[in-house]
Amino acid sequence: MNMRFGLGALAVALGLVLASQSAALAQRGGGGGFGGGNSSIQLLGSEQIQKELAITSEQLEKIKTVQTESRELMQKAMEGLAPFNRDATPEERTAAMEERRKKMEPVTKEIQSKLDAVLTDKQKTRLKEIAIQVQGNRGALQNPDVVAALKITDEQKTKIEKIGTELREEMRNLRGGGGGRGGEAMQELMAESETRVMAVLTAEQKETLEKLKGAKIEIDRTQLRGGRGQGGPGGAGGAGGRQRGNNPPADPPAPKEAPKADAAPEL
Repeated sequence: MNMRFGLGALAVALGLVLASQSAALAQRGGGGGFGGGNSSIQLLGSEQIQKELAITSEQLEKIKTVQTESRELMQKAMEGLAPFNRDATPEERTAAMEERRKKMEPVTKEIQSKLDAVLTDKQKTRLKEIAIQVQGNRGALQNPDVVAALKITDEQKTKIEKIGTELREEMRNLRGGGGGRGGEAMQELMAESETRVMAVLTAEQKETLEKLKGAKIEIDRTQLRGGRGQGGPGGAGGAGGRQRGNNPPADPPAPKEAPKADAAPEL
């Protein structure tokens, strides 16, 4: 059995589901529209997060089993899908994302259910907090659970979606315009959009968002993308990372084994 913790393909596929769900939410008046997110299985590939959650050796082996099964399920779900057309219109891109979402959503739910069976309640809660921190405020505001907790209004959703649309357009223009400071300029654009999004929230909503993040943790993002660092506006594993056709990126290195324990600590 191949023991490499091949999370790259899953990260892309699950990130695609999250991004397409966000687009669908935006079309229906939902929150978000920035694309991306971090799947549980991607986060659990980080040794740092394994330590934060006190994942035992037994749990890690079970997670690896879920990962192996998940890769097969995701690859099967991707069969028959045409590669992304980089020259497609926004409407065509939305339709393609929706097609993928429909194919992969049941698989994503199955994967999450398997992981939930491995983790304790406290580990699951902490993992959600970490996910919100990794997503960043813009990414978190496309998470339906966060949108519900903050009681985002329809007016706020419209404003947030407009900021997201403008950001995507500006980043497309920046990529097409060339120049020598693309990375720096993109970071500036994302920082500006972050400020604009936070200005949409009330003081109470901002306080609630901070509480949802839990205790702050400085994440080594290279562990989330196999040493490649964070991607575009979608964050690690999200829609911001560029994907060629339906081919997943190379798998990141396998995480080190969690320390063995006579019994799993009760979290």
